[in-house]
Amino acid sequence: MTDRHKLAEGISTCFECDEHYKSISRHWAHKPNHRPEMTQHQHEIIFGLILGGASVDTRNKTPAFKFRTQYRDFALYVAEQLGWLFGSLHRVPPMAGRGTHHAYTVRTRPHPEIERYVPWWDEGTLYVPEGRAIRRWTARIWYAKAAQVGWSGNHNSRESRFSAANEPRRSWMQYYLRELGYEPTYREGEWFITSTATRDLFGYIGGPVPGMEHKWALDRETYDAIRDEHREELERLSHWTDEPKVELSLYRPGTHQPEIPSAEPLLAQSDPGKQFSRVDCLRAIRKAGELVSEPLTTTVYERVRPLMVDAPSTSLISERFGWRELLFEAAGRPEGNKAKWSEWECAAAIAQFAAQTEQPWTIVKYNAFISDCEQRYPAAHTIVQRYGGWIAALKHLAAAGILHEELDQVRRHQQKWPDTEIKAAIREALEDQEDNTLVGEDYDEWRSRQPSPRPSRRTIIRRYGRWSDAVRLVGGNPGRQDDE
Repeated sequence: MTDRHKLAEGISTCFECDEHYKSISRHWAHKPNHRPEMTQHQHEIIFGLILGGASVDTRNKTPAFKFRTQYRDFALYVAEQLGWLFGSLHRVPPMAGRGTHHAYTVRTRPHPEIERYVPWWDEGTLYVPEGRAIRRWTARIWYAKAAQVGWSGNHNSRESRFSAANEPRRSWMQYYLRELGYEPTYREGEWFITSTATRDLFGYIGGPVPGMEHKWALDRETYDAIRDEHREELERLSHWTDEPKVELSLYRPGTHQPEIPSAEPLLAQSDPGKQFSRVDCLRAIRKAGELVSEPLTTTVYERVRPLMVDAPSTSLISERFGWRELLFEAAGRPEGNKAKWSEWECAAAIAQFAAQTEQPWTIVKYNAFISDCEQRYPAAHTIVQRYGGWIAALKHLAAAGILHEELDQVRRHQQKWPDTEIKAAIREALEDQEDNTLVGEDYDEWRSRQPSPRPSRRTIIRRYGRWSDAVRLVGGNPGRQDDE
């Protein structure tokens, strides 16, 4: 991929008139009273990013805010924190002289309240005015965006440093570090705060920010491990020629209650001599699952292990119990637990199923596999809903390293009907109905009238697990569900 590629875009429905617009920004420009006011949280996010080196885009009449980062997860995190103010996320080619990895640019919707920040720049130089409150979210985003980790004393003593080469930046950065309660030291174009000050800062700004976890590491070994993982991720993404679009959960005005994860587990002292039981390991895996929104691989587990108190290592779990086996056990639930299944639980179930089942891996085989288990596991239709299709789930987990050596077999799996064509057929059939309701018999009748072949109802049910799930996947109402 060599050109700009849009990965996500903001809301397109006006909250006042409840209408969909191709350009919500243009609609708000014509109807200013329909445009929501920015919240304090959104201003805190923007202030933190400005302190970290981002800028205001003044090319249009109403300014917008933008920033660039190499870290995809950080870009997505900021986008979701901006909520309805978020405009777009693009993947862009590497800048000249800045390596070979692609970057990600986040841009907000244009908003008049962003104009207050425009005077802070004079001929490209940032002059941040003193006297502003630096709240937790501002400090959190600033640290994530701008801080670098340094090591001294034979790599055992940790420091946090902030680049401040020019004089305006040097002055206002010192001011705001002091506002946070720290007396920084300046040397060789950077402000430094000590390890003790950094730990205290974590107590204020909370636990790690996605994509920037290495900046919260308190020891060199953990830092190097997370940095290596990030480098591998950057390398993988740089060769990803078809990065898919991302659907973000963007909050509406007045609905967001921002939460900062606690840093207490990170700062807690663990007992290196503790003996871990099977129950301890299961508890640690489940806790790690609560901290992530992705498949729980050994790498992901080790990334979040410093955030947990007295958590066993993956090597210990693997040697004593077997990582995949214990992960599968941890993902199971007793009867009666109706909580929503998370991605790590779905991934753990599929990984164990794939390890014990011969190809081809079908929905029928999977449902038979989990029906023989003592605990409850996510049903096939749950997995289909999460990933948009059974084969899509297998491909996603193979790409994430969950299925390991079976990756080639998953990629070779051929479908007569691609997901896009199946969904298109369901949408067409829905359009033929009067109330956006599509039961199985109506689909069969519609299919019989089509001049060209369409996927059968049986094919759809086999692909998505249940007829109702397939119809809901494209925004329709399945009506009665006795034909599943």
